[in-house]
Amino acid sequence: MQEKDRINYLFEKYINNNASKDEISELFESIKYFSDHNNLDTELFSLWNNLQQNEAAQQPNWDKLYSNSINQKSQSKLNQKFITPKLWYYSAAAAAIAVIITVASLFHAKTFSSSNLSGTNYITYTVPYNHTKTILFADGSKATLNAGTTIKYPKVFTSKTREVNLNGEAYFEIHHMVNKPFIVQSGLLKTQVLGTSFNVKAYKKATSMKITVVTGKVAVQEATAGRLLMLTPNQQAVFNIGTAAFNKVLISDAENSIAWRNGKLVFEDASMDEITTDLSLRFGVKITMDNPQLRKCRISAVFQNKSLTQILNVITRITKSTYTIHNNIAEISGKGCNDN
Repeated sequence: MQEKDRINYLFEKYINNNASKDEISELFESIKYFSDHNNLDTELFSLWNNLQQNEAAQQPNWDKLYSNSINQKSQSKLNQKFITPKLWYYSAAAAAIAVIITVASLFHAKTFSSSNLSGTNYITYTVPYNHTKTILFADGSKATLNAGTTIKYPKVFTSKTREVNLNGEAYFEIHHMVNKPFIVQSGLLKTQVLGTSFNVKAYKKATSMKITVVTGKVAVQEATAGRLLMLTPNQQAVFNIGTAAFNKVLISDAENSIAWRNGKLVFEDASMDEITTDLSLRFGVKITMDNPQLRKCRISAVFQNKSLTQILNVITRITKSTYTIHNNIAEISGKGCNDN
């Protein structure tokens, strides 16, 4: 067995809490003297990701592993010879590596001074209009944020849950952790998962909120009456802010709900309220309609990397209306549509 394969084998036993004392010692010694550290970093990170995909994998006893790791005589040398900034980023994404190399957490605290292991130190980020942003959480999960979105999350998930607060739209890809659910608080909706990918659309200015599941299983609860919906792929929870209606909807393709990540806007039988809200947030322009009947118009269309004027040209042509833009305000005028 090659040295790198042997390290992978020992590492897998270690994070599954199956390694003997001799094997743990061998793992540390092998890591300390392995020559190709960059390649080793990639191998350990890939192995951790693969193990995270396996729901049947035994969950490691972190307290026990931590106690074992700090008693290793080679620990102080390991920090000097093996810990690199690159490996720390892997450690943030894979807690197991951070447990193996306990001193890495101290390294991180010194290099990035705002870390707070109590879980009370939060990061708040707001995405500018006409931009998107991808952020990586400490557990290796990530979120892609749409324009005009604000998210608040702890630098380190130290409680029994991984909880973030969202105003806007974000696509989440969550690392599976059996005993530590991931929770998104977004206004009147709370979305809880163990490990999956889903989209949350919950702008404060919008008339409705939507949770769309791409992979896995999601539980969504609304705050007005405590109603709960369980969602699977290509299902969507829709909460109407005005009426408090809370429904599960089957959609044709969940990928359309996350097409915005690639500069695409997909509207499927969308109301003018929904469309103008999305455009306002995307381009940072206030959009008004001078006739309430325009709100009854519904449109299905796809726009790929188009400007606001290009999109408004198409929308007003479909609805037989006109528009003007002045002082960052777009006004749509027309007769509108009937109820049918």
